Amino acid sequence: MSQLPSTTHPSRPHESATVDWSIFSYLVAEKSWLYRQVVDVFADAKAEFSLHLRSGEVRSALARKGLAVDAEEVESALQQLESWGNLQAYQDHADVASLAEYYRKRLLYQMTAAGEAAYASTLTFVERLGQAAKLDARALERIASAAGQLQRLVREFREHAEIDSAVVLTTARNICQDAEELTARAQSFFRWLHERTAAERGDLEAFLQYKQQLIDYLQQFVGELILRSGEIARHLSDITDDELATLAQLAAVEDVGLPVAGQEADHEVRILAAAARWRFRIMGLCGWFIRRAGKPPQAEQLRAAARSAIPQLLQLAAQLNERQSGRSDRVADLKTLALHFLACRTDDQAQELFREAFSLAPARHLRVEVETLLQRDQAPISAKTRWADAEPVVIQPQLRATGRAPAAAVNRRVTDRSRDRAALTRRLSLQSRRDDAARETLIALGACRLSDIGALDRDALHLLVQLLERSPPRPGQVVSAIQPLVSRSKDGALQIRMWPIDADERSEAGAGGLASIATSDGELLLANAWLEVQRVR
Repeated sequence: MSQLPSTTHPSRPHESATVDWSIFSYLVAEKSWLYRQVVDVFADAKAEFSLHLRSGEVRSALARKGLAVDAEEVESALQQLESWGNLQAYQDHADVASLAEYYRKRLLYQMTAAGEAAYASTLTFVERLGQAAKLDARALERIASAAGQLQRLVREFREHAEIDSAVVLTTARNICQDAEELTARAQSFFRWLHERTAAERGDLEAFLQYKQQLIDYLQQFVGELILRSGEIARHLSDITDDELATLAQLAAVEDVGLPVAGQEADHEVRILAAAARWRFRIMGLCGWFIRRAGKPPQAEQLRAAARSAIPQLLQLAAQLNERQSGRSDRVADLKTLALHFLACRTDDQAQELFREAFSLAPARHLRVEVETLLQRDQAPISAKTRWADAEPVVIQPQLRATGRAPAAAVNRRVTDRSRDRAALTRRLSLQSRRDDAARETLIALGACRLSDIGALDRDALHLLVQLLERSPPRPGQVVSAIQPLVSRSKDGALQIRMWPIDADERSEAGAGGLASIATSDGELLLANAWLEVQRVR
């Protein structure tokens, strides 16, 4: 336990060293396939705790991978990687039996620190490209747990003026890592969704096969986001900006560690830089869930994007169904018409095609006014007369706007829906009262064992089963009376806490640790446990 240091606000330091980007040359060079395999061999050797490799050992490892490379080509690749800075060579004086062997060039190779960093970044790049495009609601749960831990640490400092710096660093790392993962997955998911919605028809047909599962998945994520965002915002809002900056300073001190002898000044600079980075990350995390400087939190934007994706999917499905049902596709028709225009040899052919395609012909089928018909009977006009020379034809404005003439219709009778609305209101009110009664029944049980419930009505039993289905333990999670399994109902109004019964209670309950609940439909058997249903404030 250590006391919090004083809060400072350092500026971001400038980089003093120049980065040699040629360390990544092995990825795009002419023989990149060989260089990548050689670097993979050294990475595998380090994973097996090997300090260095000889040229012959590298060649043997490549042969085990199915790559037949001669000794000169392997040696050339090793020297090229050394020139780029990925490898470092040492003279091999082991097993030297003579002076001639001592002066003969025998090298040992191992990866440099820069080479290891380049390899690790390449793995991250490949992993990110192959990452599944999905919105992970479990990250929200982990962020909520870590935000609650930060709130407890700050409250502990307020009471005792001391705090565990190692716990602060671990919690800050976990919450920032989960926030970065949530951001990356959200960007990847919506980029994938945009690519699918903009795909060609063949991809869309495959997309429609799982559109309903995708819509359900989005709706479930939006519901979880609404519940968890409020919880995280409450935890973070309890911490002031000065306390957040102080936590960042403490995490930086713990992250950098103790100074090396003779490098105290450089150690202070590293702490200032680390504190600035942690403060920016933690402040950015707060901006994810709390409104700052008039800007809406990122969680609201993510929720709006997920919600807007649902009608887009439905609209996309409707468009594809229209295509599959045989309706005309205007874009396809215009593309086909353009090909016919390209096939025209003369302007006259193109003009004739234009007139036929857009119905530029005598409109004898139009329904016109009676006065116009009488006038045409008295003074007929030939069909060969140009439109510019003929008398104008009077038509209805609706025909000009929509292509359909207005038709007189009998006024429809107004249907009285008051009885239906009243009946619907009564049913909703009755269902609401039954739901409220079921909630009160479960809340009134308090902390009890499932075997002590005895009997429940159908509504209360249905609600209890729903709560039990939403509280499965995660793999590796330890559940006890001190750390019970906590979950909420779909609407967030109820919270259920569950923990196992001990051995003595299990023997008293009998029936092999099973609980029996009587219902109007029969008897329900399930594993016995302690539970408590509470109303969420």
